[in-house]
Amino acid sequence: MRGTEWSGSLLATFDQLVHSSVAGDPVNRERQAWFIAARLLAGAIVFALFPAYVAFFGPPSLTVIAVIGLLALSILNAVYLSRTGNADIAYTIAGLLLSVIVLILAVQTGGGSSPMVAMLLLVPVEAVLSGKRRIVTVNAVIALLALFTIMVLSELGLFPHSADAAMPGIGLIWGGLLLYAFGTGLLLLRHGAQVESHARDHTELYRLLAENMSDVISTHRPDGAAYYVSPAITRLLGANADAATGERWLDLIHPNDRGHFLDVVNATRRTDDVLAADIRMRRARNRTVAYGESGPSVRMVRGDEDPDYVWVAIRCRNHRGSIVGEDGRSGKERVIVITRDATEEKRAEATMKRAREEAEKASEAKTRFLANMSHELRTPLNAVIGFSEVLEQQVFGKLGSERNLEYARLIHESGTHLLQVVHDILDMSKIETGRFALFAEPFSVECLVETCCAIVEPIARRSGVGLRTRIDGTLPELVADKRACKQMLLNLLSNAIKFSPDGGKVMVNCTLKGKTVVISVEDKGIGIAECDLPLLGQPFFQVDSTYSREHEGTGLGLSVVRGLVELHGGRMMIESAFGEGTKVSLFLPVNCEMASSGKAGAEPPLALSA
Repeated sequence: MRGTEWSGSLLATFDQLVHSSVAGDPVNRERQAWFIAARLLAGAIVFALFPAYVAFFGPPSLTVIAVIGLLALSILNAVYLSRTGNADIAYTIAGLLLSVIVLILAVQTGGGSSPMVAMLLLVPVEAVLSGKRRIVTVNAVIALLALFTIMVLSELGLFPHSADAAMPGIGLIWGGLLLYAFGTGLLLLRHGAQVESHARDHTELYRLLAENMSDVISTHRPDGAAYYVSPAITRLLGANADAATGERWLDLIHPNDRGHFLDVVNATRRTDDVLAADIRMRRARNRTVAYGESGPSVRMVRGDEDPDYVWVAIRCRNHRGSIVGEDGRSGKERVIVITRDATEEKRAEATMKRAREEAEKASEAKTRFLANMSHELRTPLNAVIGFSEVLEQQVFGKLGSERNLEYARLIHESGTHLLQVVHDILDMSKIETGRFALFAEPFSVECLVETCCAIVEPIARRSGVGLRTRIDGTLPELVADKRACKQMLLNLLSNAIKFSPDGGKVMVNCTLKGKTVVISVEDKGIGIAECDLPLLGQPFFQVDSTYSREHEGTGLGLSVVRGLVELHGGRMMIESAFGEGTKVSLFLPVNCEMASSGKAGAEPPLALSA
């Protein structure tokens, strides 16, 4: 133990010379630190003792110079590993240099009968520290080639006499090699202890994670049987992990969901993606879970024959590497499944579904109420409007006083306005619930504009507002709901006339931009403040200004226009400046059927500009 502690403190000194590529790997970092330390220390000792060697034994022989040169190359090999971190090449070069050193010494100390030949065993032994079979194999081949060379030269009689084995300094060389072998042995002991410690720590960490995490981790065969199930199954389903392995895992799944589980597992084997599903698993009632030194255990209380099922969410990932299960068997392919309790999610999903259904019922009730109310209101309103129009035109004789005619006209206008409000409310309700049906047909944009202008002309004349139109002669026929387009344009014209001063002008422009027809209505009225622009198009919103409040309105006009233009796959854009006027543009695709079916590119539904 003291030897491993001493070697550990020595390696810590050279730890800063290790390449940064293995900084996060303690095992490989220590391997490279030993490699660098052994060569630097060996080189330092040899060069420190070289003057003493010369003083005692005289000028060095060619053999000693060759050995010292090879040790210098070993130092350069350590520097190479420190700068690059390429341990494969460094260990291969180290095995080659050591084999050459043993070959040279064996030539001078008796050839095949030289005890130096035994040092070739250090070549593959030291390669074990690389942790790679390939490097050990390469270094073993190098040592065998060196041994073969020694034996061949020995058979050919090319070695000096055995008396030369007493070459000067051979004792120092033997001592250095034995010290190197001793250090390698200490490192192998330390390396084995460290690997065992890391394996033990990782095993303990994985055990703690598996036992304390709320999700269940399991590995499965293609047929769905479980190789391993983590102890978290006890908290989830009240079952022992051992009782859930094998085919018993499938017994825990609801019979109607077993096929779905197997389909997901087999689909996972054909992809690298993570596949998810929700299934039901059996959880026994009235079980108590006890936690002891050996982990969680289950004790039956009563009612085990009355199981219930809980929803769980599973996430499956394919693992094509080799996995060794607790049964000791390994496989080339496993499916890893993570199972967690999804009861709360399913409960929240059911709550949201009920809330959605209740909201839909409330929306349907509102729609029915509006439809009934609109019917109940339109019937008497039509009578009021009709009879007031008869009185206003004096069909059955004069009314006498002019005030009676004025009252009849006011009744007619108020009834017409109220009927329009009812229509707007009903249309808005249909748009919000998606019940507004479009009936597309081709029609001329120019005829549409002329018709709408003719309808509002009397209102504009009474308000002293002039109407102007500018229509592009290259406009194609527009495929849209003609009634809806007429309603949109009438709403825009009514607003423009309403908010224009006496003597003002309202301009209607129709142009073609690509595959979009642009219909814009522009006035020079009071305009809209920048802070009110984001609120335009919302139901019942009205611009809060003294001038605008003098005019009747519910604030539904622009919201209806916006909803209708979006149903056509188009958009509405409002440009306005307070005190300078307002311009509202409708962008309608030439063929609304293609746009609403997703074949045409959809633009933002509402754009605002101050």
